[in-house]
Amino acid sequence: RACPPSVGGLLRCPQRGRYLPVSQFYAHPSCVHELRGSVSFFHLGKAGGGSVRHRLELLQMKVHRFHPFPKHPLKKTTEVLFATIRDPVDRFVSAFNWRAALLCKPDDARETHTGDPYLPVKFPERYCLTVSKEARTIHGKYGSDVNLLAEALCPPEDLRLTAEAPHGYDEAVRDSAQIGHAKYTLENWMAMLMTADGSGASELA
Repeated sequence: RACPPSVGGLLRCPQRGRYLPVSQFYAHPSCVHELRGSVSFFHLGKAGGGSVRHRLELLQMKVHRFHPFPKHPLKKTTEVLFATIRDPVDRFVSAFNWRAALLCKPDDARETHTGDPYLPVKFPERYCLTVSKEARTIHGKYGSDVNLLAEALCPPEDLRLTAEAPHGYDEAVRDSAQIGHAKYTLENWMAMLMTADGSGASELA
């Protein structure tokens, strides 16, 4: 719930101590909408959190983001906590494709980088992240195709090994446990809220 934001078409900018026209309010990054109480956003992996964060930034709303990768502690003064959730299959596909985009392919023309894992996130057209075992699994074994891994994850009684799905079920389960956010369920992520300081993130790192 936002505080009463406007008077006569003007938006209150507490940081500048006055009311401003809407266009001027959003032209000043220092102006943010203040909410009643301390509000935190729990950013679960591959559940639409990036889109929510982007929208909050565009709206200039003052919300603390709690994301365990890297560790952003949850404020102890938090009064309101909200999170987004996503269909597990959609999360799995998104996680696979996201890692496939970040990890270097064998013939990748991009620069490899291991020091700052966020350079490939910020500049994916220039950098890729070298994580050899995970990269070999995604790009080598499954040819950057999430469908091949999904078919291999079907129980043996539902899908016999074929040329299209040459990998065994048990092996596919182990492979999926290597892939970025895909190896953690929404339940795993929510369990981190049991530790208000975010220390539970270390168990999933």
